Amino acid sequence: MEHFQEKGKRRPALNEFLAKSFRARLKGGALSLVVMISILVSALLGAFILSAYYDRLHHIHQKRQVSLVENALYGLEYLKAANEDLLYDQALTIDLFGEGKDSVALIKQQWGMYDLYISISQSAGFFRREVALAGYAPDSTASDVLYLTDNSRALSIAGDTWIKGDASLPKAGIKSTFINQKGYSRDQLVYGQIKNSMAALPQANLQRNDLEAWMAKAPHNPTNRMLSPDSLKHSFDSLSTGAFIAEEPLYLSTQQAKGKIILYSHSGVEIGPLAQVSEIIIIAPYLRIKDGFKGDLQAFCTDSIIIGRNVNLQYPSALALMCNSEDSFISVQQGAVIEGDVYLSSAGENNKNKLFIEEHGTIEGTARIEGQVELKGIVRGHLACEGIFLQTPRTYYENHLLNATLEPLEPYDKDYRSLLQGDLKRPQIIKKLR
Repeated sequence: MEHFQEKGKRRPALNEFLAKSFRARLKGGALSLVVMISILVSALLGAFILSAYYDRLHHIHQKRQVSLVENALYGLEYLKAANEDLLYDQALTIDLFGEGKDSVALIKQQWGMYDLYISISQSAGFFRREVALAGYAPDSTASDVLYLTDNSRALSIAGDTWIKGDASLPKAGIKSTFINQKGYSRDQLVYGQIKNSMAALPQANLQRNDLEAWMAKAPHNPTNRMLSPDSLKHSFDSLSTGAFIAEEPLYLSTQQAKGKIILYSHSGVEIGPLAQVSEIIIIAPYLRIKDGFKGDLQAFCTDSIIIGRNVNLQYPSALALMCNSEDSFISVQQGAVIEGDVYLSSAGENNKNKLFIEEHGTIEGTARIEGQVELKGIVRGHLACEGIFLQTPRTYYENHLLNATLEPLEPYDKDYRSLLQGDLKRPQIIKKLR
């Protein structure tokens, strides 16, 4: 009995001990929980602060990038406005706000029959480069669909020939005729104003000696950047020009050739229908583009240029032939379309070199031919030449057109521009380049 009484007396003490122990543990657990919550809250607050900091940095970076782009685009507009006063390859730096913090460096370079505008904006050690290809609105001499120099012979037309626009013609005038028993089918000889032409072509903004001088200065030696035939790519963001030089004939079958590149061949260049070619320049004795090719390029040759059937040379393309013999020629075959300018400079003083445009072959732009033209297709824009001829199986006709079309670009909502017959007071950005 006494044993149980003693045991009963001990139980409250045990309970009190257990209660104190539980309360102590509870306080310790609560403290740990508070510490954990404090750490979590601190981490979250730190994350929020860090996120806000990086958001602010991102916002500042975005704002700076927008400002750099705007300043670089402003530089392109300045290049347009000051075009006539700027020399090629001479950098001009402008302090935009007079604080020495934001500036733009401007460079104008010749890129074949077009100009390159390069604008580099700078702010707080960051840079943005904008590069654009520029051309020029045709001058007043290129407003006619046809300018035929006065060689004392009338222009004779037959069949479905359509001169749809103003034409400058020899003082002997224009008349209808029969060719292969085909008479003229339309009501008017010229659907526009007839003007008198001169004995020589109007002065061009870009002439043979200009192109030859540019080609002589263009990078074309082994000290310049050399490119592999399988990786013909070079960005316009670079101030340098990629150069690929081939002693043997160069054939582009399925390769990609794109960017600020000049391809040189001492023999010639051929391009297959599956090649991916854009923006490059070709300098070679001859160029052959195989049937079905589609792309854009500029070519400067001395022997011949042949554009195959159903080829589409997209704008801005350009072809120039600085003839080295009286056998040199340009041929635009059936269904081929050239969107851009074509220039032919004859060898010697007789101007006997020829441009052949076959049926359904089309030039959209300016064709300046210091020689003879056989036009069986279409010139949409402006044709200036020193003679027109027609070769049939039986007869060679001088100053004769049969089933030819000459018409302006405007109704087709096209406005092709280059240096060739351009007005330097009216530059226009053609496309942005990368």
